[in-house]
Amino acid sequence: MVRAKAENEITLATENKAVELSSNFREVEFAVESLTDSLFSDFQIDKAKIDKNYLTDYKNKSDSTIKKFAESTKGAMGVYLAFNPDLLGVKQGVWYADVRNNKVFEKQEMTNIKDYPETDSEHVGWYYTPIKAGKGIWLDPYLNKNINVKMISYVKPVIEKGTLIGVIGIDINFSNIENLLKNISLYKSDYASLLNNNYDILYHPTLEQGKNIRYVDNGSLKSLAEKMDKDETGAFDYVYNGSSKIFSYAHLSNGYHLTFCVPKAEVFASINSLIYLYILISAVGVIICIISAFFIGNFIAKPIKLTTQLVKKTSKLDLTADEEYKVLLKYKDETGVMAKAVFDMREVLLKTVGSIKEVSDKVTLYSTSFYNIAEQSASSIEAVTKAADDLAKGAMDQAKEAQEGSSKLDMLSEGIKTVVSNSKLMQEFADKTGELNKNNLDTVEKLSKVVKMNTEVIEKVKQQMNTLDNKSSSISQITSTINSIADQTNLLALNAAIEAARAGESGRGFAVVAGEIRKLSEQTSASVKDIEGIIAQIQNEIKLSKTQVDGAKDIIEETSNASKEAAEASKNIDSAVNSTIAQIEMLIKNIEYMDKNKNNVVEAIHGISAVTEETSASTEEIVASIDQQSSSIEEVAKTAHELKEISLKLKDMVSDFKL
Repeated sequence: MVRAKAENEITLATENKAVELSSNFREVEFAVESLTDSLFSDFQIDKAKIDKNYLTDYKNKSDSTIKKFAESTKGAMGVYLAFNPDLLGVKQGVWYADVRNNKVFEKQEMTNIKDYPETDSEHVGWYYTPIKAGKGIWLDPYLNKNINVKMISYVKPVIEKGTLIGVIGIDINFSNIENLLKNISLYKSDYASLLNNNYDILYHPTLEQGKNIRYVDNGSLKSLAEKMDKDETGAFDYVYNGSSKIFSYAHLSNGYHLTFCVPKAEVFASINSLIYLYILISAVGVIICIISAFFIGNFIAKPIKLTTQLVKKTSKLDLTADEEYKVLLKYKDETGVMAKAVFDMREVLLKTVGSIKEVSDKVTLYSTSFYNIAEQSASSIEAVTKAADDLAKGAMDQAKEAQEGSSKLDMLSEGIKTVVSNSKLMQEFADKTGELNKNNLDTVEKLSKVVKMNTEVIEKVKQQMNTLDNKSSSISQITSTINSIADQTNLLALNAAIEAARAGESGRGFAVVAGEIRKLSEQTSASVKDIEGIIAQIQNEIKLSKTQVDGAKDIIEETSNASKEAAEASKNIDSAVNSTIAQIEMLIKNIEYMDKNKNNVVEAIHGISAVTEETSASTEEIVASIDQQSSSIEEVAKTAHELKEISLKLKDMVSDFKL
């Protein structure tokens, strides 16, 4: 029974201090949340992304609000808002700090976040740690070397529509928490300690800060962490360094753990001493009561009367100090103990009412801010509802356009089939063109051979002209030969003109040469007729004919060169035609490939059309959901208004106390 009573007493003391510590931590967390709401209730992230001046102006407007929160937050050493450098640039933010530890907050220059890597927890851990966590968190205590003050910070990322705006945080003097822990004392050698949610030591009178309790002394205290994982609060025995102790613990609201250790020997020693003392006092009291009952009765009546008056004064909510009643504290008997208990109760009531008054003022302030924010949220929801309606209409229009696109793609599919059919005809025309070009090349080669033969004939004509010059008696035979040659030349020129016409544009030059040859042949025939008609002038005409034959030889040579050029051009034409045929074949292959894949495209467009229709339906569901959310926001605004009324009533009730 004695052990259970001691454990209950230790557990109760631990729980009471845990409530007090949790209240301190919650005040800081609430201050950060309220500061966030005050600064960003009307913030427009879309405008901030495109207009840096908007973010700069917003930062400047936040300056005074941040300073006011710093001055009004209990135990605050610094309050800051660091903007995302990707939005506004480096060194952008607002920071007020009590650098002289005199409750005067001065504006400080922000840290250049880009100067340090994300892994540098000493300089930028306060910025990146809450961003990675995605929520507000408490940072482990650290020593601010600039002002030589040990601090603990609560920091929270500010995120709007998935975009990081920055980080808001408040620094608290950790010595206030340490002093509170040091003042927890029930016995001579007891002590309190504070652990974070991972059981790392934040404060301990003997163990080093930062060490994990699971690994102290090779894990000898690991069982403590395992037992604390099971329940929110409790007490149990354990042995450390040969000393048996009672260990009690309680979890705080922010995940920290408050622990309290008492040597068992002191617990039972004090209880045994109390028992012996009680027996002794009882014996002495009985003797004194028998001898001095009358005198003690009169002596007790006065302090009881004063104590009764003090209790009545307290019942009337009058907590003002009165020197008349302090005489009760001089009594050492039960009446003095009772009077001291009344004084302690009045002091606790005075502190409690003062705290309630302070909290009620803050609740009034924050509920008003909450009510305003709720009204603004309701307005924002209405705008979102309108935008969602527009989005639903756009989705329906998009579904209609997707259906029309599907129909047009079906028409395109039919067109591709027609192109495939026409491409096969093109292939046949290309093949015929190749065959005609080969025939043209053969004809040009034949023409070259004929021109060569013509050259040989001209050479013979020249020889015959020389012979004719020497033997004028053979003029008739020569005339007959010339007629024969002229006929052949005329025939060849006609054939050349026909082949040139077949060659088209590339044979135009050759046609001109063939025409000239034909004219020359006709002139030769005319000359022969003149020779036959004017035999007397045969000798002179022979000389003229010799000259003309020489000229004909030059023309034939030119004709030979032209035929060679025509042959070369025909080869180039053949090469170009072959290249064109190859390109046509490649085009046909691409058209066939396109024909094979058009069905996949048609199916994809049909799928897009179906998805668009589903999107339209989902958008309409979102609009309905937003309407429901709008109703919820209106309920929240109504609740905020009721909370404001309740806080005002609480304030009126507290004002009835006389402090």
